Amino acid sequence: MNISLNYPFLQSEFTSSIIHFASTFNALSLNDTEVGLFSAVVLLTADRPGITDVKSIEHYQDRLIEALKVQVGRNHASEPQIFSNLLIKLPELRNLGARHTAHLDWFRMNWTKLTLPPLFAEIFDIPKSEDDLQ
Repeated sequence: MNISLNYPFLQSEFTSSIIHFASTFNALSLNDTEVGLFSAVVLLTADRPGITDVKSIEHYQDRLIEALKVQVGRNHASEPQIFSNLLIKLPELRNLGARHTAHLDWFRMNWTKLTLPPLFAEIFDIPKSEDDLQ
């Protein structure tokens, strides 16, 4: 990826934040069920664009959080801090997502001045040429 513009983000700091999140998340030693429940909690949020039934989404998210609490309690009974550490991960992950979105928005605004790998452009819906805009 050739970025000759004044890229306004500290890429190394962002990358370090992602690596730090991943390593501290992995250190929790969650099993597949716990990771699945955590992922569901992350994905099922009422503040996403287009959500109309906020109360229903919040209700189901609360149930998922309770299921995660039960599962973590069973599997990590000797480590009661695991569940609270997981809850702390939610805003941290949201922040990383917002920062990633800001990076992608910058790429979308400056695509004409960049040379992006085709797969990167396709995955993140960034035009590679004027034809892509139509």
